Amino acid sequence: MRNLYALAALALLAACQSAPPGAPPMPPPKPEMQPVLPPNSNAFWVLGYWKWSGTEWVWIPGHIAPKPGL
Repeated sequence: MRNLYALAALALLAACQSAPPGAPPMPPPKPEMQPVLPPNSNAFWVLGYWKWSGTEWVWIPGHIAPKPGL
């Protein structure tokens, strides 16, 4: 189930990302170690992603975030 949330978040972020025409293509995702969270954890892992800074692609590392609505 955790992987499903991570994939959904990645898909949403990828769909929202835009860069101007002529910008270099977005690099492939960097491999990250996903921490193992306890089953009763009130947090989940957010995958890292590439963000266009205006001049280059910048890697935003993955992080642990609180579950929405808690």
